[in-house]
Amino acid sequence: GGAVQTTANGSQGPITMVVGVDTAGAVTGVSVIKHSETPNIGTKVVADQNVLDRFLGLTHENGEVTINTGSNSVDGVSGATYSSRGVAAGVNAALSAVAGLS
Repeated sequence: GGAVQTTANGSQGPITMVVGVDTAGAVTGVSVIKHSETPNIGTKVVADQNVLDRFLGLTHENGEVTINTGSNSVDGVSGATYSSRGVAAGVNAALSAVAGLS
C-alpha cells in the first residue's frame, strides 16, 4: 500500500489530494491539500472529512468509483456534483496507480 498524490478537475479548477491505498487495493484515506472550489458549495466536499470518508474502503473490484449511480458509487453532495466527481476521479487515479505497481 501507500499514498498517492493526484490532481483532478473540480468545478473551479484542479483539486490536489493525497489518497491512501492499502495492499488489498482499498482506499484508507483521502486528504485534499489544494483546491479552488467555491466556498460553501464545493468546499462542502473538499473540506469536509466526513464527505471524504465516504470513499474509505472502496476498491476497483466493482469498477471505477462513481458519484450517485453505479455499482461502485458514493453519495455526492447536492449542488457540488463537479467537486464530488473531481474527488472521485482523483480516487480512481490513485487506485489505478497502486494497482499498476503490483
